[in-house]
Amino acid sequence: GSHPSANEALMKLEKDGVSLEAAGSSIWSLPRAALRDRKFVRAVEVRKSLVSETATLEKSKERFLGMSGLIDSVSAASKSRADKLLKLAALRLRSLAREELVEYRKNLNRMHIIEGEVIHRLAVDESLKGKRDDLAKFEKPKDTLTFPYTSDEVWFDELGNYQAQVKNCPMLKGASL
Repeated sequence: GSHPSANEALMKLEKDGVSLEAAGSSIWSLPRAALRDRKFVRAVEVRKSLVSETATLEKSKERFLGMSGLIDSVSAASKSRADKLLKLAALRLRSLAREELVEYRKNLNRMHIIEGEVIHRLAVDESLKGKRDDLAKFEKPKDTLTFPYTSDEVWFDELGNYQAQVKNCPMLKGASL
């Protein structure tokens, strides 16, 4: 639903406009994409202008004595529209928060998969103690073109051509994840 600090941030944004400075310290209670969301920003800005226009209309009510009924009906309609916009902004915040939580769940699931992979690799490493083969020797064929290596720059398309002899990485033939 709603949270008091999110409601406080919403009121600050309504008062001072939609910006990081207006939200201040309560920005952390809003979803990450709230200030970039067009629907949310539009609802808050239109509500802000409606509330200020309604207040101006109420102040000028005394000047127009014969129009007080019309001014009251316009003021009531503006207040009703402003309340609807506040509900719309709160619903949009809730929707953005829900989307953010879905993204967090996806990332956590990925992290669980990575954790399982690490645990599996550690278990494979423990099970291969003493069973490692000697390092294989590889030689360059005679028809291979070799360029001199002069810098620390590695190009992405060259990564598939690198070979290494590594002592501490176990490799079990036929093992797969």
